[in-house]
Amino acid sequence: MTDPSANSTPAETLKEAARIAWIQLGPSSAALLAKPQYQSILLSRIARMQSLEDAVFAVVFEFGRNDQEISNEFFGSFLAILHAKGRRLAKGGVDNFIGSQDLVQSVIGDLLAGDFQFQGRAQLLAYLDRGMRWKASAARDSAAARSHRDVDPLELDTQPTTKQEHPPGPLTEMAFEEERELLARGMERLEPHERELLQLHLAGKSLAEIAEATGRSLE
Repeated sequence: MTDPSANSTPAETLKEAARIAWIQLGPSSAALLAKPQYQSILLSRIARMQSLEDAVFAVVFEFGRNDQEISNEFFGSFLAILHAKGRRLAKGGVDNFIGSQDLVQSVIGDLLAGDFQFQGRAQLLAYLDRGMRWKASAARDSAAARSHRDVDPLELDTQPTTKQEHPPGPLTEMAFEEERELLARGMERLEPHERELLQLHLAGKSLAEIAEATGRSLE
């Protein structure tokens, strides 16, 4: 599919970029792209054949990653996908770690602490997916090691055997990918305030905490 910005004037491209930033990210990200110095960078990225949406995300990430509000908006747009991944990993065990937001926050923290160079949303999700898988595996190994140390050697013969786990097959992986795409499309269609409510809910906030954070009555 041809990028709509390919046949647009710079003014039309910037207008569409502002719309994408506002809808998919949030007002702070849109405000960043309203500044002329970042608009020129955005146009240069598009000229280098980067898609309009990826160029928007790239500029916001590069120049807004150290701003708490912009960073929250940026990663908030991926939360539904990341939490769905975390819940699937939780099925393998270590629920207290993987089943909560800790895993998601941990891999995002690692990314921000490093020198990650954003090239596109697919690249970012692949990077975070690898990080989540690695941390989930490490957490399971650590839990298994603790469990092994806690077992009395004299009781080993009486320990029940555990069912061997098998990696998901191709059909399962396809279902996971379809779920990711549906979640992403669903998040893009939400109004900013609706996305904020969903992100708070996925973060495990109670109704009272959501109401306090947003200044809205949820009754």
